[in-house]
Amino acid sequence: MSFWEQEMFGEESERYDSRVLLVGAGQMGAPFLPVLFDSFESDTISVVDPNPEMRDKVNDTYPQLPLNSSLSQFEDNSFGPQDWIILAVKPTVIPEIVDEVNRIGSQTLILSIAVGVSAAQLEEWFPFARVIRLMPNLAMLFEEGTTLIAPGTRVTTEEVEAVAHVMEAGGAVLIIDEKNIDVATAISGSGPAYCALVIEALEKAGVAEGLDKELAHAIACSTIGGTARMLEYLDHEPRELADAVQSPGGTTECAVAVLEERGLEAMFRDAVRAAVERATELRGDTS
Repeated sequence: MSFWEQEMFGEESERYDSRVLLVGAGQMGAPFLPVLFDSFESDTISVVDPNPEMRDKVNDTYPQLPLNSSLSQFEDNSFGPQDWIILAVKPTVIPEIVDEVNRIGSQTLILSIAVGVSAAQLEEWFPFARVIRLMPNLAMLFEEGTTLIAPGTRVTTEEVEAVAHVMEAGGAVLIIDEKNIDVATAISGSGPAYCALVIEALEKAGVAEGLDKELAHAIACSTIGGTARMLEYLDHEPRELADAVQSPGGTTECAVAVLEERGLEAMFRDAVRAAVERATELRGDTS
């Protein structure tokens, strides 16, 4: 099942009167749609995406939404301070659309998920708007996501709370200082990829030892999910749980020894560092 095929979230939350323009409906933008439908009326949501395939997918799932191929085709230039514009595009795209965004609503609330584009840079490009940097992850499609919120300097507490409330429809929301967003994004934003690869590795290991692929997949998914929930709700450090599972001379102790010998912790540390460094590079590309 693709992220275009998800059902609306079941429990309706508080409704907002603001209008919302979602710029970008691809892999980064599409997960916003069920979240937005949970808090906004469908006739207040508009979508812009240059990719006809993406627009077709939006139209198939949300036929009531107005679609445009570019911001220049979006004729409504009356977005005001109460309205939201979500920039779900690559960092290098934002400089290209600054003028059009300011035409549509120079005083709106701007929500940007562009990695490496600082709030200060956004506030320079949109001098009359309020800015919030957002970083959701794909798990919010199943109400199990994590969204990071890093407020800019002009945004109000009420606006931050409203954005947090909307994003809670997709899972956990963490309000953080912007100085931490690159590292936090390297864990939460990129994290689903890491977890998926760990599950794939466990699945392949199980198949190599004789398990059916579907069974190995089910075991790996449920085990990773169950362990995460245990760590979330129990007052234990991850190492404590790992130690509790191991018995002297047992199978788990032998397996963990292999992981530690191969440098599992160092691999993840290097992966997070690489993501942070790339975010720094992207910030240079858009400044």
